[in-house]
Amino acid sequence: LQQIGIGVKLQSMSDKQIENNNWYTGDFDAYVWGWGGDPDPNFILSIFITSQCLGWSDGCYSNPTYDKMFAHQSTLLDHTARVAYIQKMQQFIYDQIPEIVLNYPNYLQAYRSDRFTGWKPEPTNGGTYLFGWGNQYQGLQPLAAAEGGSSSGIPSVLWVVLGLVVVAVIAFVVLSRRRRGEEEA
Repeated sequence: LQQIGIGVKLQSMSDKQIENNNWYTGDFDAYVWGWGGDPDPNFILSIFITSQCLGWSDGCYSNPTYDKMFAHQSTLLDHTARVAYIQKMQQFIYDQIPEIVLNYPNYLQAYRSDRFTGWKPEPTNGGTYLFGWGNQYQGLQPLAAAEGGSSSGIPSVLWVVLGLVVVAVIAFVVLSRRRRGEEEA
């Protein structure tokens, strides 16, 4: 920025410092911040409506046209129509808001494909495998179970049968000793 004549003083702050020292006083010229959306985009769209100034809105953006668009999208019940309208809203915000998108992060994720099968991203096209909003973990299965194999341990049924046999042997021994004791007496 200095090459184009803009002096910059970089200052790293915690969220609390920004809130206490700068945010409500407006004592800043620019900031870097990030947002993440939910499966339903209603919340992330709401941060740009006029009533969110000094609330969720980062820059107190206000545009009556956008406010009307936001109100309208929440009335759309047809999924395809709502998606198309929200895309129109996104383009409107992208063109109008005095903010610059610096990046669209791709998150690095590590998961155990050698131990589990059934991993699915959410959303399906380009989504994340971990820490999502849906049921990504409900479809997971241990790899051995998915392949029809078994674990290296002893099956539970065998342990139950073995336990019953041990109880039967102990009962037999106790009853046999009791009979001998009665016969000797």
